[in-house]
Order: sequence, then C-alpha cells, then structure tokens
Amino acid sequence: MYSVDENQAKETMNRFLVDIFNQILGIEEDWLKDRFDGDITVAEAHMLVAIGEREHGAMSDVARHAALTNGTVTTAVKKLEKKGYVLRTRDEEDRRKLRVRLTASGQAAVQAHGAFHTALCDGIWQNLDDQMRTPFIKGLSEAIAVLKGMREDLK
Repeated sequence: MYSVDENQAKETMNRFLVDIFNQILGIEEDWLKDRFDGDITVAEAHMLVAIGEREHGAMSDVARHAALTNGTVTTAVKKLEKKGYVLRTRDEEDRRKLRVRLTASGQAAVQAHGAFHTALCDGIWQNLDDQMRTPFIKGLSEAIAVLKGMREDLK
C-alpha cells in the first residue's frame, strides 16, 4: 500500500491553498480592472454584492451581512457613492437610519462580478472528469466546514 508522508502532504496542501487564493484574487482584480478601467476593487465589488443582497437595506444590515463594522461599511459606501455605484437615502420612517441601494452602474458591477465567478467555476468544472467532480465537491465542502469552525472559534 502506498504511504503518504503526512507533513509533506500538508505542506503541499498549504501551497495549493495559498496559490489558489492568490490566483483567484489576482484574476478577479484583473477581470474587474478590464471591465471597469480600474475604477473598482475586489473589496468594493464584494461590498456591492452585499448591498445588492440587502437592496435598499439599512447600512447596519449590510454591515451585519458582510461581517464588517458599521464604520468600515460607511467608509466603503461613501467611496462607492462618489464613484456612482450606490445611493444613500434617509429612512422616511426613522430619519436616523441610512439606507443604501445600487445604481445602474452598481448593478452592472455586481453582474460583472457574478460573471467572473461563473467563468471561474465553469473553467474548473470543465477540467474535471466525472470521477473527480464528486470527490472535489466533497473535499471543498469539508474544507469550508473546517474554515467556518475556525472562524467561530475566533469569535
């Protein structure tokens, strides 16, 4: 039976995870740069997705959904508003609340971001044969469960 050196296997896994993370981030940055002339960052695209998922939501709702502080969201939203991707308005019933929504440009950015993720998944999926797909998805599922557990432990 073939024996794998556990330490070597873990080091290889670590290199793969770091490389995958860096590759995805770099490709995503280039994808957005190409489509928005460098006007939007990956972090801003992710903020726009969070805003879109809480359309016309309160800024505090967006912060909770994105697992960010209110201050971080406020700073990001102000930048995105200046760039024309979002609009902030006061809640008509509770003037203390600010609501945020995507503009047409913000919606286009969210769609471009979604197209990136579709292309990423399609590219990987097409290069996996039928026998590899199920174990690949199972491994990713187990990895995300471990990562979620690690995040919970840090809270």
